[in-house]
Amino acid sequence: MGDEDGDFAQVFGGDAGAKTLKSDTAIQATKKELNRKDQAPETRVVEFNNEPANTGFVTNIIKSTKYTWWNVVPKSLWEQFRKVANFYFLIVAILTFLPGVTSFSPSTAVIPLVLVVGFSIARELYDDGMRGRSDRRSNHQKFSVLKRDAKGSGMTEEVKSLNIKVGDILVLKKNSPVPADCLALLSTEEGGVLYVSTAQLDGETNLKRHLVTQATKDLTDAAQVHALDGKAEVSGPNPQFEVFQGSVKLAGAEDAVPVDSLNLILRGSTLRNTEEVHALVVYTGVDSKVALNMRDPPSKMCQLDRTLNWTVLMIFLLLVILVIVFAALAGVAQERVVQESWYLGPTSTDSGVAVGFRSVATFIVLFSAWIPISLFVSLESVRVFQALFMFRDEKMKSYDGRRMAASSTNLSDTLGIVHTILSDKTGTLTRNVMEYVACAFSGEIIDIREDPSLMKDRLAAGEEKVNDMASAMAICHSVVPDFHGEEEGEILEHPTYQGQSPDEVSLVESARSFGLELMERSVDKMVLVRNGEKETYEMVGEIEFNSDRKRMSLVVKLEDGNYRVYTKGADTTMFPRILISSEEEKGIEDDLHAFAVEGLRTLVFASKDITEEQYQSWQTLWREALLSTDGREEKVAAAAEVVESDMKFIGVTAVEDKLQDQVPETIEFLRNAGISLWVLTGDKRETAENIGYSAAMLSRSMTVVHMEAHSQEEVSGMLEDTYRTHCDSAGFEGTVGNMKSLQSLTNVKQAKKYKSAVHDGDKSLAVIIDGKTLQFVLDSYAKYFLAITDHCKTVICCRVTPMQKALVVRMVKKLRGCVTLAIGDGGNDVSMIQEADVGVGLYGKEGTQASRSADFAIGEFKLLKRLLCIHGHYCWVRNPGLINVSFYKNVFITMGQVFYQFFCQFSGTSIHNEYIVTVFNVVITLFNPIFFALFEKDLDEEVLMEKPEMYQANRERKNFGKRTVFEWVMGYALWHSIVTFWGQYGSLGSVRESNWLDGYEGGINAWGFGLSTQVVIIVLVKMLLMARTWNGLYLASFAISLAVYFVIIPIIIAFIDDNSLNGALLTTFSSATWWITFIVNATAAFMLDFIVVLIRRFYFPDAITMEQEREYKRYWTRK
Repeated sequence: MGDEDGDFAQVFGGDAGAKTLKSDTAIQATKKELNRKDQAPETRVVEFNNEPANTGFVTNIIKSTKYTWWNVVPKSLWEQFRKVANFYFLIVAILTFLPGVTSFSPSTAVIPLVLVVGFSIARELYDDGMRGRSDRRSNHQKFSVLKRDAKGSGMTEEVKSLNIKVGDILVLKKNSPVPADCLALLSTEEGGVLYVSTAQLDGETNLKRHLVTQATKDLTDAAQVHALDGKAEVSGPNPQFEVFQGSVKLAGAEDAVPVDSLNLILRGSTLRNTEEVHALVVYTGVDSKVALNMRDPPSKMCQLDRTLNWTVLMIFLLLVILVIVFAALAGVAQERVVQESWYLGPTSTDSGVAVGFRSVATFIVLFSAWIPISLFVSLESVRVFQALFMFRDEKMKSYDGRRMAASSTNLSDTLGIVHTILSDKTGTLTRNVMEYVACAFSGEIIDIREDPSLMKDRLAAGEEKVNDMASAMAICHSVVPDFHGEEEGEILEHPTYQGQSPDEVSLVESARSFGLELMERSVDKMVLVRNGEKETYEMVGEIEFNSDRKRMSLVVKLEDGNYRVYTKGADTTMFPRILISSEEEKGIEDDLHAFAVEGLRTLVFASKDITEEQYQSWQTLWREALLSTDGREEKVAAAAEVVESDMKFIGVTAVEDKLQDQVPETIEFLRNAGISLWVLTGDKRETAENIGYSAAMLSRSMTVVHMEAHSQEEVSGMLEDTYRTHCDSAGFEGTVGNMKSLQSLTNVKQAKKYKSAVHDGDKSLAVIIDGKTLQFVLDSYAKYFLAITDHCKTVICCRVTPMQKALVVRMVKKLRGCVTLAIGDGGNDVSMIQEADVGVGLYGKEGTQASRSADFAIGEFKLLKRLLCIHGHYCWVRNPGLINVSFYKNVFITMGQVFYQFFCQFSGTSIHNEYIVTVFNVVITLFNPIFFALFEKDLDEEVLMEKPEMYQANRERKNFGKRTVFEWVMGYALWHSIVTFWGQYGSLGSVRESNWLDGYEGGINAWGFGLSTQVVIIVLVKMLLMARTWNGLYLASFAISLAVYFVIIPIIIAFIDDNSLNGALLTTFSSATWWITFIVNATAAFMLDFIVVLIRRFYFPDAITMEQEREYKRYWTRK
């Protein structure tokens, strides 16, 4: 191995893992949060309807408000003044009250502060009031509770939700919400079945089937529940919905009967399709599962806000330097000039040091306008309106008419600078509308797309394997039939089906089309109609599906008295459990591969016949496992293995989930917009790859690299080979050139410099990696994997878990420092949606959990194009423009104060009238930036939707950052202030002859008013010229702002009793010299602006500039 190979080995081998993602404490925290497995909690004993015995439990009150009547003032003020900008202006306001510090009236600092802080507090209190109203509505809702009188007789009492206690027995009616976590005791439905909607909990829209406890399944009426005595011993409060265990023992019974999550009805769910249920309350208030899962959504700060915070900090540091320098100069002036000026009175006797220290406070107040107080309120208000525009956008409606929603208004501009999209597949790129299309029997495929009647015909012919397949589809599931129609009281002839998985529902519906219709399902019985004849199956055991098992089993007793176990699941978990020859296994694998190539979702079915003796033995083992409180999960898994082994292979089903409308076109557009696309899915590699081709993420001209490894050593070698073959060769050039080794990648900082090296030529790269290999990458080789994906057009991660999805998002976000967007539609996508810089949820078939947890919610994947390239593009133009012009105008007016100090011996005297400065910030220049941020369009919508390169060009413009701040503050603001101040000084301050009305001297007040007027007009004109879109509101705001400035002068004189402006208006505007000075100054000031525009357009035009020129030509051609 040469030096080059040695360098590579040094990077990928040995201690590489110590320097990688494992060292990222934030990612480790994410792992812990997403993979939280609570320790086995202590148990609690709940006595049936025995209030004295059930003590020590929390109340059922739910409180989600932030404020109370006693903490609203201190807490709201703390929330506001913890913001650096507000705290700064609070200090300024306090300083104005100190005698001898400043000539400014305290009202000039207090009024703007009160307006800004008051607006924010009012918004906070409104939001909190809405939460409080919701809490009161929930806490005061009435429910029926069974109570016992002194004689022990039962009675029903109406009780408010907040007064419900552990041990109470609730009487829940149809369509009633569930106010606490309860154990179902009695249901009016046959077999003790009840149905609830959990849409508010997990977002799932399908009804969930629950059962009454085995201990009470024989109860038939409410009177029996009234007389019920017993106790429930259940696990302590736990946030995981699927984790619940315990037992119920009735008075007089010998043994306790186990209960699990199938018997538990959760708070927040709603009773459906069941007339009445009696339930025992076991968890209340903050102990309920929904309350334990309540947490504030992650606080996301967009890139614009982060840059803004640093900008404010830098400008504040400049202000501090300016204040310190001028305070020192004030001390020097006091020693050298003022002390010699006896006519200044007592002031002339102060020492230079004392004046210097006092001047620090003086200049802080005088230069306080350096930081725009109105910026933060303006930006917050604008983002709210931008979210409203998105909501009202008719073109953002989905096919079913649902409008988009924006819950994180502060991220609107981040939509315009997305670099990487990480997308779920099922339900996001596909429709999640499942349709059964085929089944296979180890080499033989029956595809009903070729002949819809093929399956039914072969069933009629009596083929055993086809009959077994159809029977398994009709029996092995958790689907329930529902005969209720949409209209009240409507009963259907044929049921609709409700199931937790759309795949299951599809298989049951297909079985019905083959002649096997599911007509009834209760806690222990299932009724099918096969070609007009009823078949009854006694369900004697059900082992539910979960993400760890990846399979479900149903044990049924056939009509002939025999027992049969039906099992279905993923191929990876089913193969070890079925008895097949090597030839059969190869045939099944070929079938699975054929289905996966088409992008179909597959399930493997198997069965096993057991004897009465075997069943009884297993039932005893199963019951003991369920009752166990020590190592229950391991015992349950071991009991399941007894019946889920040595099974007979039945067949493989294939279900199709078609692509959504315009997915390939949308992906192609986003890729051309310079956005990288990652797909994160739990599907098999072949399925994911096929969807990649059909969705235009992959093409036949691409080089597709498959990464599958079983050890770290394999991963290391695979990454080395991939990099050498595809990334360190001609045609794949990184931004740092054609490296001969990866030694530099040991520095994560340098790795961040990588940009996507993909060009639109024929040669491009895609990587497909499975979940196991991905875990090795996340643990030890994250930055090296990214060095490869930097050269990829597409990355597909298959067989990944929800935790891995979130970690991949964090890996890209942290190690590349780029803006990420995650999009998904299911509950398993919530973690990555919340982890990404921007989370987008789809209103999907898997419920609304993703859309409710997301920053933005849309109805279809294709709408992502408009969301980014219209709303995101415009917001990234508008909001930076608002910030830039806000800093510009405040620095502009403040620099006049700075220059004037050289003429007043650094005494802190203001050249501008204090009330003009205040009104300048909070009135005169307030609305123009806001209207710019609401209506500005740098390009027409049609152009943005047709030309994806405009999105990339706008993102790379960096509309707000160090360069733009330097340009607007050190360029325009400084130049304009120099021209206006020194230009006016040169004309009105140095010319010997009088420049004012009737030969009178205007004095400092008229001189200052003249300067203020120039500043106001130039700032307003600058705002007018920066906008490309002039609509009626924008032009009206310009005219009104200008009028307000002149109207405010007599108001200040009349109501505030400030005579310094008396006659200033007439004196200034009657001076021809001032008018000439103003015209010359304005022309000179805007010369810099025009020079910058000309240089950019003629010498450094970007794609947007050139497209704007084409738009101008098209416009004038039409004219």
